[in-house]
Amino acid sequence: MALVAHFDLELHQMDVKTTFLNGSLEEKVYMDQPEGFSIKGK
Repeated sequence: MALVAHFDLELHQMDVKTTFLNGSLEEKVYMDQPEGFSIKGK
């Protein structure tokens, strides 16, 4: 932020998590849990 102000640059900020959750996807997305992540009984 300090460099943006110092050099009078234009800044664009995105919220990737919200975009992913609310965005429309046309393609299929395949996901796996990371190694070592498990909940007993599920």
